[in-house]
Amino acid sequence: MVGSLRQRPAATIAARTRAKLADQPQDLLVAVLREWTATYRHATVTTEEFTALAGRRAAQPLDALFTAWLHAPRLPELPGPR
Repeated sequence: MVGSLRQRPAATIAARTRAKLADQPQDLLVAVLREWTATYRHATVTTEEFTALAGRRAAQPLDALFTAWLHAPRLPELPGPR
Protein backbone atom coordinates (compact mmCIF):
# COMPACT_ATOMS: atom_id res chain seq x y z
CA MET A 1 0.00 0.00 0.00
CA VAL A 2 1.29 3.43 -0.93
CA GLY A 3 -0.08 5.26 2.11
CA SER A 4 -2.42 4.92 4.98
CA LEU A 5 -5.59 6.87 5.60
CA ARG A 6 -3.64 9.08 8.02
CA GLN A 7 -1.05 9.90 5.38
CA ARG A 8 -3.60 10.99 2.82
CA PRO A 9 -5.73 14.03 3.68
CA ALA A 10 -8.94 12.72 5.18
CA ALA A 11 -10.80 15.85 4.11
CA THR A 12 -9.88 15.19 0.48
CA ILE A 13 -11.08 11.61 0.70
CA ALA A 14 -14.30 12.80 2.32
CA ALA A 15 -14.85 15.44 -0.36
CA ARG A 16 -14.27 12.99 -3.19
CA THR A 17 -16.42 10.32 -1.55
CA ARG A 18 -19.23 12.86 -1.12
CA ALA A 19 -18.88 13.92 -4.78
CA LYS A 20 -18.90 10.27 -5.92
CA LEU A 21 -22.03 9.61 -3.88
CA ALA A 22 -23.84 12.76 -5.00
CA ASP A 23 -26.85 10.79 -6.21
CA GLN A 24 -27.23 9.03 -2.85
CA PRO A 25 -28.59 10.40 0.40
CA GLN A 26 -26.60 13.47 1.36
CA ASP A 27 -25.89 12.13 4.82
CA LEU A 28 -24.36 8.83 3.63
CA LEU A 29 -20.81 9.93 4.41
CA VAL A 30 -21.90 11.16 7.84
CA ALA A 31 -23.58 7.80 8.49
CA VAL A 32 -20.41 5.95 7.45
CA LEU A 33 -18.24 8.10 9.71
CA ARG A 34 -20.63 7.71 12.65
CA GLU A 35 -20.70 3.93 12.24
CA TRP A 36 -16.92 3.93 11.87
CA THR A 37 -16.33 5.83 15.09
CA ALA A 38 -18.96 3.86 17.02
CA THR A 39 -17.55 0.53 15.89
CA TYR A 40 -13.83 1.25 16.11
CA ARG A 41 -13.50 3.85 18.87
CA HIS A 42 -10.17 3.39 20.66
CA ALA A 43 -9.22 0.54 18.30
CA THR A 44 -6.44 0.00 15.83
CA VAL A 45 -7.93 -0.56 12.39
CA THR A 46 -6.86 -0.67 8.77
CA THR A 47 -7.64 1.34 5.69
CA GLU A 48 -9.21 -1.82 4.23
CA GLU A 49 -11.68 -1.93 7.13
CA PHE A 50 -12.74 1.66 6.37
CA THR A 51 -13.14 1.03 2.65
CA ALA A 52 -15.13 -2.15 3.34
CA LEU A 53 -17.49 -0.29 5.67
CA ALA A 54 -18.01 2.51 3.14
CA GLY A 55 -18.52 -0.06 0.38
CA ARG A 56 -21.24 -1.82 2.34
CA ARG A 57 -23.14 1.46 2.74
CA ALA A 58 -22.71 2.73 -0.83
CA ALA A 59 -25.22 2.00 -3.59
CA GLN A 60 -22.44 2.02 -6.19
CA PRO A 61 -18.92 0.53 -6.16
CA LEU A 62 -16.23 2.70 -4.58
CA ASP A 63 -13.23 0.60 -5.61
CA ALA A 64 -11.95 2.98 -8.29
CA LEU A 65 -12.34 5.97 -5.97
CA PHE A 66 -10.39 4.38 -3.13
CA THR A 67 -7.75 2.93 -5.46
CA ALA A 68 -7.07 6.39 -6.90
CA TRP A 69 -7.00 8.20 -3.55
CA LEU A 70 -5.45 5.59 -1.27
CA HIS A 71 -3.28 3.25 -3.29
CA ALA A 72 -2.05 5.06 -6.41
CA PRO A 73 1.47 6.52 -6.29
CA ARG A 74 0.15 9.98 -7.23
CA LEU A 75 -3.01 11.66 -6.05
CA PRO A 76 -5.58 12.52 -8.72
CA GLU A 77 -6.32 16.11 -9.60
CA LEU A 78 -8.80 17.82 -7.33
CA PRO A 79 -12.02 18.76 -9.08
CA GLY A 80 -12.75 22.41 -9.73
CA PRO A 81 -15.56 24.29 -8.03
CA ARG A 82 -19.08 23.19 -8.94
